[in-house]
Amino acid sequence: MTSRSGATLWLVALGAAAALALTACAPGRGQATAAPASPDAGLPPAGAASVSIVNFKFDPTPLVVKAGTTVAWTNRDGIAHTVDFSSPDLHSSVLNQSDRFTYTFAGPGSYAYICRIHPFMHGTVVVNA
Repeated sequence: MTSRSGATLWLVALGAAAALALTACAPGRGQATAAPASPDAGLPPAGAASVSIVNFKFDPTPLVVKAGTTVAWTNRDGIAHTVDFSSPDLHSSVLNQSDRFTYTFAGPGSYAYICRIHPFMHGTVVVNA
């Protein structure tokens, strides 16, 4: 091995060691890895969620939340709508533009609802434990 090729090899090794050292010191290195995703991964924590009423549609639908979440429906249309579940005691009053209706879902289940004024409008809230 000539001194020139030996020097080149030494510089390459030194560069690789420096790159490895810098990578090891980079933020986020050496920290524990995340646990595998749970079935609720991607769900916001129980708290608040929202549904917009726009263009004669509930958006999003279905809405998937955790038990204990308060959902707020806001009418963004220029025409009145309602939020009516199959339970006789769970429904909004007439919501004019910018009006809101909120409900807290205590237990898991699938909750279907419609607009009483426009029954072709329907939505679903899926509540996970």
